[in-house]
Amino acid sequence: MEENGREHGDPWSLRQFGVYHQLYYQRNSSTWVIIQLPDQIKEHLNRVLDESQVDPKGSYVAFHPLRFHFLFLLACEMNWEAYISYLGKELALIVPYPTINLSRSS
Repeated sequence: MEENGREHGDPWSLRQFGVYHQLYYQRNSSTWVIIQLPDQIKEHLNRVLDESQVDPKGSYVAFHPLRFHFLFLLACEMNWEAYISYLGKELALIVPYPTINLSRSS
C-alpha cells in the first residue's frame, strides 16, 4: 500500500511488484528480474549497489542473495502500519466505539 496524494477518493493505492531470482550456485552468480519496484526501495537498492565492490568483469561481489530478498520483504510491509491506522480512523467515523454505562440503576 502506498499513499497516492489524491485529494478526492481513497488516499491509498495498492502497489504490486514482481521479483524473479535464479541463483547459480556453482558459478556464484544470480539472475534477477524486477518489475515495478517502489521508488523508496529502488533508492535503497541503488545505495546498497553503490556501496558494493565490483569485480573486473563488472559483477557485484560479496552479496548474499538473501539480502535482496529481505529488502523486497521489507518493501511489502513498508506502509502497512500507516494504512491500518488510516483504516481504523475511517472505521471509527462510521462505527463509533461503544460506550459503557457503569452506573447502576435502582
